[in-house]
Amino acid sequence: MIIRRLAPLALLAGAAFWVLRPDGGRALLARPDTCGDSAAVSWSPGSPQQGALFRVRVVGVAPDVRLAGEVAGEPLHFAPASETSGARESFAAVPIEGDTALMISVRCVAGNSSDSLSALVVAARAAYPVERLRVAPVFGRPPDSALAARTRRESQRAVEVARA
Repeated sequence: MIIRRLAPLALLAGAAFWVLRPDGGRALLARPDTCGDSAAVSWSPGSPQQGALFRVRVVGVAPDVRLAGEVAGEPLHFAPASETSGARESFAAVPIEGDTALMISVRCVAGNSSDSLSALVVAARAAYPVERLRVAPVFGRPPDSALAARTRRESQRAVEVARA
């Protein structure tokens, strides 16, 4: 956020930002490396199906760094992985409808410093069959007058209880 105060335009150059100053000069500012040089995002399975869960894994991040992120607009909730590798994992869901390309965005935060990691997941299309359901005929026709009157009375009572 300091970069925005110094100049409206910053160009990424390797591990640093070239900041263009208002007088036309440039200043080289170190890029925040909160995630760490060896940080990486992976996922399993490699190509999750639409409508399925998949596991997002982040490795190479220091233990004191807080992770947050999102996939398809839904937040990721990272927890330590079951083994002692220092990895952290979260579940994510692939939407049933929509694009099959999903961006994984992970934010690393330590104190006032933050950094981000991102990766692109390509989900496999899923074919969900449409079934025709069959029910007993008694459930497919309107209720008789006695049952309809009882349903109305019970519905009115439920509304009264809810308002009280």
